[in-house]
Amino acid sequence: MKNLKTVDDFVLNAEFRNWVVHPSVSANIFWEKWLQAHPDKEANFQEAVKVVQTLSRINYKTDKDFSDHIWNKINSRLDETSASEREIVPLNIQSVTKNRKKKPGSNRLIFWSLAASILLLITSVYVLFHEHLVEMQEPETITSVLKSNPRGQKSTIMLPDGTTVILNSESSLSYTSEFLNQERKVTLQGEAFFEVTENPEIPFIVETRNLTTTALGTSFNVNAYPNDVEEVTLVTGSVKVETHEAMHNTTILFPGEMLSANGSGIIQKMKKTSFDHLGWKDGVIVFQDTPLKEAIAELEKWYGVDITLRNYPEGNDMNFSGSFRNDNLSNVLKSLSYTMPFDFKITGKKAEVNFKQKRL
Repeated sequence: MKNLKTVDDFVLNAEFRNWVVHPSVSANIFWEKWLQAHPDKEANFQEAVKVVQTLSRINYKTDKDFSDHIWNKINSRLDETSASEREIVPLNIQSVTKNRKKKPGSNRLIFWSLAASILLLITSVYVLFHEHLVEMQEPETITSVLKSNPRGQKSTIMLPDGTTVILNSESSLSYTSEFLNQERKVTLQGEAFFEVTENPEIPFIVETRNLTTTALGTSFNVNAYPNDVEEVTLVTGSVKVETHEAMHNTTILFPGEMLSANGSGIIQKMKKTSFDHLGWKDGVIVFQDTPLKEAIAELEKWYGVDITLRNYPEGNDMNFSGSFRNDNLSNVLKSLSYTMPFDFKITGKKAEVNFKQKRL
């Protein structure tokens, strides 16, 4: 501390600044003894206190290296000035600044106020630029969004780009927080109908177990339940469908066409004359010469129930047809029982279908 002579020396001393801004008992004792031992430095000491207090009111944050660099720049431009002598008084920051007589026209205090303003301006620019660099360098955390439906439930989802998705029961749709920023990609398990918002610059992609379906602005249905053949049906626009297997077969669909594929990548493309199988999105369940067990599985998924078959006549192919719009399970089973000889009982989420034995 022997080199503390001028106001500049005090202000640029880290221990002195820390004591003025964050005084403590031990620091108070230290600086009181130091001042008693150096009475000729009191004037510069008191003025330095005022300068540091002025600077401490500026609220900004920056790193230590940059701050030290600014202090050194300021220090290098200071001229040493002699200090006038004053009486020694008991050390107390508040009482010193309040009780001491002020000298008119303190040029050094004016200088330090100006330096503080310059420092604030430079630091503000640095902080803003630094924060911008950090923002650019630190990647955002990518999060996943999952929408799913249990048995017996359907839902309509609006994606961030305005695309509407009608999600069937026992189905799930997922996408990341990067959706629309970098790509428009969703992953589907189960069945969903898409009405895609047009955006030529960012194609809309649906990933399923075996297929990748790419569209711009169009409407189409994707059926990709586990352990089943995957189907893509195009209603409007056009889509490109690509298999995931090694051959990467690619097919273009046009309105009214349907494609089916299995895990081996075998693709079958056909022209559909009816969209009855898409009635689910409008609350319509359609059976067209549908095998009984396949129809029962559809009813379980549609209504969220478990259906047990009693006395089912094995070896007897039983197909049936019918269309039901927003109807309850009891009415559907009752209608089917007119064409098939069975009784039924529904208890909560369970149903029992008991086939009648034919009399000899």
